[in-house]
Amino acid sequence: MAVKPFGLKNLDKRGLFILGVLALAVGLSMIIFNQSAMHIICYSIGGLLLLYGLVDILRYFTGSGQQDAAYRSGLVDGALAAGIGLFFVLRPQEVTDTFGVIMGISLLVDGLFKLQFAVDMLRARFQFGKVVLILAIAAIVLGIVTFSVRNMTIIWIGIMLLVDGLFDIACAYFMLRFDKTIRAARAR
Repeated sequence: MAVKPFGLKNLDKRGLFILGVLALAVGLSMIIFNQSAMHIICYSIGGLLLLYGLVDILRYFTGSGQQDAAYRSGLVDGALAAGIGLFFVLRPQEVTDTFGVIMGISLLVDGLFKLQFAVDMLRARFQFGKVVLILAIAAIVLGIVTFSVRNMTIIWIGIMLLVDGLFDIACAYFMLRFDKTIRAARAR
């Protein structure tokens, strides 16, 4: 039985949907549980990053994933993820104090990825490319606002994450429709 290589294209669609669901869950917990949710979020994110980093480092040294070696994260990414995860676990108060900046940067980067998807869709004349472009610009604005406003409340950041999660899910849906359209055109 041949092993199908795991490509970045599949990660984009699935990852964006999963990211959207996670953003919805984190945003909702921030709105409902407010300050107590922040430490739980720090420990959860930190633990996941630490685990991801350690697995990535282990994969690098054991040579797992050679069939898709060009997309292997490697030693540096694993060490970086593990280091950030360790910081989240050991220093949750510092993370909580700068959470608005951290979330703003991540929302901005997420918006830039959406912008790339939108440009690709517009180049291919996909009918919903403009919708994805609007969602991308809105996500970039959310990121800039979240990053720029000092002393943003946890509830406001939760609302921003909730909105971005909805954007992610919508973009993932349009990406799947775009992929189906491309496959149908190639089959003709």
